Amino acid sequence: MTVSTSWVTPQYILAERRNTVLEAIDQRIPAVVQSIVLSYLPQPRWYSILENINALPHSVPPFTRKMEQILDTECPIYGAPHKIADTFNLYLFPVGQVTNGRINTLIELMQYCKLDQINIPSPLLASKISHPNINQLKGPRWFLISKQWLPNSENKTREEQMATIQRLCKTSRLHFAAPLIRDALAATSLEISATGQGLWLTPASSIDRESMVTTRVQECIVTKQAPAKRSIQFLNDITVGTLVERIPHVKTIIHNSAHPRVGMAVVLHFSDETEDPSPNASCCAVS
Repeated sequence: MTVSTSWVTPQYILAERRNTVLEAIDQRIPAVVQSIVLSYLPQPRWYSILENINALPHSVPPFTRKMEQILDTECPIYGAPHKIADTFNLYLFPVGQVTNGRINTLIELMQYCKLDQINIPSPLLASKISHPNINQLKGPRWFLISKQWLPNSENKTREEQMATIQRLCKTSRLHFAAPLIRDALAATSLEISATGQGLWLTPASSIDRESMVTTRVQECIVTKQAPAKRSIQFLNDITVGTLVERIPHVKTIIHNSAHPRVGMAVVLHFSDETEDPSPNASCCAVS
């Protein structure tokens, strides 16, 4: 695939993929046979998801050689024969002008995914929350998020989960991070639109609503309660998951607590231009 340094259309990426396949086909094969081979070339999953909800951006960051190499790398979490393309889902986060309108906010993306209900605590949606990772979206971008929790990350404290991610970064020399709330919610919404299910689900969670599993995200939230004479602040972690009714669900839990249904998914960044995977919590203050 040709490496482009400027933004391109999603259709351009598909054409480049088609050209790559053509280059690999023996040119002595009749053209009609080549055409048949190309007709069976499936559309990339990220493209099909956005096409089905009429949310293909008009232009996107290029799909570079580095991204191809990462997808083809042996998965440092599960090892051979698994590649990163097998254990992570690739999504294109659509922001701005899309096939049928515009997407400017996370809520608008979730509505494009035709979700019947959105279960997010109102404080996280309040305009007075200034944290850019919740209400302010940058342009379209690629991101990879794990299909499952990190192994054995459930029933661990936030500190233990973040330490696991840091070790993974060092041993793999790849840029792993805990997901931001916008990435976790975007991935969950896009996955529901594609499969009818969210991410990180266990067999039990498809039967028992109370068995829903969630992932911690990078952000924390500071809440305030005002008893009779003094105000008390509480620091809580934010988790994201999916209810069996196809509802993205955001909850808060006690900061740095361990819970059997709260593991840690992981995002793999393609470059250092994205957020720093710091183990330090970024916080949102809510009155």
